[in-house]
Amino acid sequence: LAAVKEATDFILAHPAEARDIFMKSHPDLNDALNREAFAATLPYFAKDPAALDVGRYDRFAGFLKESGLLDAIPPIDTYAVEVGAK
Repeated sequence: LAAVKEATDFILAHPAEARDIFMKSHPDLNDALNREAFAATLPYFAKDPAALDVGRYDRFAGFLKESGLLDAIPPIDTYAVEVGAK
């Protein structure tokens, strides 16, 4: 995930350059809609992709239970790990 973090850091620091690199690699996607979509997704990039947000997982598990998709909320350590945790 170190490479993902490095790429994310670059995208967030240089969004126009990152967009241009992406569009050059995928010219079929170089249109107004995809340029807008690229910009719209920037706030949703995780600042640290390797970090485990336990609260977020807990909230989503609660949502799944309330929606009837889970009978019980399993312990987080049965389905997620902290990358780099010892």
